[in-house]
Amino acid sequence: MRPQNYCGPRFENQILHPVTLLAFLIVITIGGFLILYTWFF
Repeated sequence: MRPQNYCGPRFENQILHPVTLLAFLIVITIGGFLILYTWFF
């Protein structure tokens, strides 16, 4: 029971961290495109 509980959150962290970074980058890129679109048009 102890090794599973120890490895579980660690494994989840390795998956969730890059996912949150990707979501952050996607939001920034979409926001940048919207700002450029409103500025030029």
